[in-house]
Amino acid sequence: MLKHVVLFSLDGFETQEEKLIVLAKIKVELERLPESISALRSMKVSVNENPKESYDFMLEALVESIEALPLYADHPDHVEVVRSLIKPYLKARACVDYSVE
Repeated sequence: MLKHVVLFSLDGFETQEEKLIVLAKIKVELERLPESISALRSMKVSVNENPKESYDFMLEALVESIEALPLYADHPDHVEVVRSLIKPYLKARACVDYSVE
C-alpha cells in the first residue's frame, strides 16, 4: 500500500469566513472520492487549526501502489475537485508518497 500525503497552502480569499467555507467544501468533496475511484482505498482531509503555520490543509490518501496513484490523480472526479476548489486558491503544495504495511 502507498500513503499519499499532500499539504496545501491557499490564498486569495476575501475573508477568513470565505476561506473556512471553501476548506469545508474541499474536505467534503475529497473525502467523497473513494466512493467513485476504485483505486483510492481511503481519503482523509485535515484542516490546520494553527494560524501560525503556512499550510492550510493536508490530505492523506491510500492507494494500492505507486502504479495506482495516477488512477486516482487523473480520475475525472479528482481532477474536477482540484480544478474547481483547489487550483483557484493554490499558493503552495508539498507531497510525500511512502509505502505502508
